[in-house]
Amino acid sequence: MNMNKNIDHIASEEEKLKKLPMWPAASIFLLVVMSAILPPGLLTGMNIYLLILAFIAWLASKKPLNSDLVRVVAPFFLILIIGLIIGAGSDIYIYLKDAWYTSNAAIIFCTGYVFFQNKPDTARGLKAFIFGGTLVSLIYIIHIILNPELFSLSAAELRESAGTGYYAPALSFSILCCYFKKWDSGLKINKSTGYICLLVCLLSIILSFSRTIFFVAIFGAFAAAGIFSRKEVSRILLLLIFGIALILTLRMTIDTNSEEATKSFIGKMARTTEELTIQNYNDLRSINLNWRGYETSRALIYYSSGSPLNWLFGYGFGAQVDLGLMMPLGSGPKGERTPIRFVPILHNGFAYLLIKGGLVAVGLFLSTIYHLYMLGRRKSNANDAGDSKSSGRLLQSVAISLAFTTYLIAGVFNKLDMFPYLLITGFLIGSLSQSRESHNDKL
Repeated sequence: MNMNKNIDHIASEEEKLKKLPMWPAASIFLLVVMSAILPPGLLTGMNIYLLILAFIAWLASKKPLNSDLVRVVAPFFLILIIGLIIGAGSDIYIYLKDAWYTSNAAIIFCTGYVFFQNKPDTARGLKAFIFGGTLVSLIYIIHIILNPELFSLSAAELRESAGTGYYAPALSFSILCCYFKKWDSGLKINKSTGYICLLVCLLSIILSFSRTIFFVAIFGAFAAAGIFSRKEVSRILLLLIFGIALILTLRMTIDTNSEEATKSFIGKMARTTEELTIQNYNDLRSINLNWRGYETSRALIYYSSGSPLNWLFGYGFGAQVDLGLMMPLGSGPKGERTPIRFVPILHNGFAYLLIKGGLVAVGLFLSTIYHLYMLGRRKSNANDAGDSKSSGRLLQSVAISLAFTTYLIAGVFNKLDMFPYLLITGFLIGSLSQSRESHNDKL
């Protein structure tokens, strides 16, 4: 009797979901694809417009705000307030641009959350992310196939000609890994479709020759295997030891100072630690080869030269780091690179936060990453084998990926690259919060 009631209840829930509007899932698909095509400012404008409508609807409904969403979004607005106050009087263009970079992630988090609230169907939402990432993969792969001369280039030259790759395929790959063997029930896709999407995204990841994208995809696979769900400290230490041993092995077999090592994917893997070493190099070749480490060193020199107040709250929005020399990093009217000496944006997002908002800003950002990770961990460590467990592990991989990419490519503060990861963060917050509420109702 109870079994029949449960079946009827499940069928009833399915019918309710089918009656909900399709625009949230369609919007996810379109935004993931458009993030690879459209200018970032236009995407931000679209998100703000959507959130204004959602805010009006929320005021009318008189519902309380989701506590998890507030805890994730609030730190960004506190960083925004700090940057605006401390940086008052700076160059207005850079000042407002910093405000955009800082608030953009919070806006996209909220957009993802709104999509789930308007259609609380985790499977169809995640399917939209998968199909969006797969289409982005196909666009990238087809571009390379239509230009066969690219295959004769080195990895570095191919990236320069075809682009540095996209993170949407890595996200699709991570979703498919976390829901492996549950594609039909958890994602509403059949096995053949799932394997096609998995292979297409994997091919795109490989052809990107991007170390960062490669590692982000690995984080998704590790999270799917439950590496981060329990005893993660010891497991992560083992992985770090393995990674260091692999890099040391590569360094012993490859001349990292050779021209070939700077162009091949394996060579760049061997040079990873060298490139990230924070050092204020004196010669131009070393600066170019180890740009991230040099850029971060210049930021730390600027940061440490300030007062204790600057150490706590930074220099505010509009502050710029002196590179110590002219570098072709600016964009000219025809898209050409123009030499500049002072930069407002850094590859290292943590150094960026130190300059704009000090240690307080870094702490606030880490609190967001920690909350996301722990929200996912609570679900990934659950006793049941339901879909919320897979979503929890997926959120863990997203949190780790956001922290990792923030260190290397500005991540959360990147104008465009991490858009799919930011969008799915808000979506998963809505999904996991709902599953928790449903569990509490049963109790």
